[in-house]
Amino acid sequence: MMRRSSLWLFSVLLFAAWRGFVPAFAAPDKPISIEIYRAQLEKADSQLRRIQARAPRLLAPILNPLTGDKLVKRKDGQTQNAGGDEFARALKEIPGSATREQVQRLRESIAFRKVALDAWKESTYAPADAQEIIAQLEGSGQIRTGPTWLEQAMSNFRKWAAQSWKNFLAWVASWFPKPKGGDLPSVDPLWIRAIFTLTVLALLATIGFLIWRAVGGKIGRKARPVAFAFSPEDAELLLLPPDELRERARKLAAEGNFREALRHLYVALLLNFDARGVWRYDARRTNWEHIAALKSDGAKGFLVAPLSDITRRFDHVRYGNAACEKEDWTKFERDVTALEGSTSL
Repeated sequence: MMRRSSLWLFSVLLFAAWRGFVPAFAAPDKPISIEIYRAQLEKADSQLRRIQARAPRLLAPILNPLTGDKLVKRKDGQTQNAGGDEFARALKEIPGSATREQVQRLRESIAFRKVALDAWKESTYAPADAQEIIAQLEGSGQIRTGPTWLEQAMSNFRKWAAQSWKNFLAWVASWFPKPKGGDLPSVDPLWIRAIFTLTVLALLATIGFLIWRAVGGKIGRKARPVAFAFSPEDAELLLLPPDELRERARKLAAEGNFREALRHLYVALLLNFDARGVWRYDARRTNWEHIAALKSDGAKGFLVAPLSDITRRFDHVRYGNAACEKEDWTKFERDVTALEGSTSL
């Protein structure tokens, strides 16, 4: 009798586990229009405003409809993924009654999403091509894929010198009659010395001129400062998609390399903004110039303060050699995720 009961209980548990496991493989939701998603955000904001005045402030009934990922579709057929990780994390961190400040932060996040949603609704922006960015970097001199000017010049000079020497020998040989029947030509040694000396002086003068062009012309002159967004080694990251950069950042953080993790995550943030139409990323401009341009755009001005803070912390670690511990990385990742959440569509 005990064996039958145990077998029956095991079958029930196995069936329940299978029923709970099947939804994980369910097909993703169909795309929804911008109007429907905006109505969901406005409804949630209205409910949060009502509970903000008094306790209990239970968030689950309000945020549950926003926790899942949603595929939002524009009238021209373009789609964007509206992530719900931010709201799911809020439910996990606030299991009970929320404070007024926590409710206010959620309302501000919803407001950011509505602003970004409206901006994307009117946008006809196409993301920049990574190959175009690399071409800009190569054209500006930050990176190179071929030999330097000096290396190419020296290679050309060696080829020219070898060919010139052959031509010179042929020219000298033309001065003298060709030997006939085993007779050897008679040449004055003074002519040979004079020609050799002139040749050496010409080679030395050419080498000196090339050295002056490469180095001497720049001595005593101050180079005009040119500010670029990345150092040459960072430019390679622009070829990678944002999702791969974020995954690399997580792996680097798990290995304890928080400095490299922070670098990869920051580049992923910039490319995400480019893909979502926040800006047209131009590698010839600094990150601070891109941020300054956002100040003149009323619809995107809310991004200036948080993005400036994140960029300042990145500069301190990347270029100021500031320490980056686990706590610094955790806070940086949290702030980047929140900023991306404010523009997730």
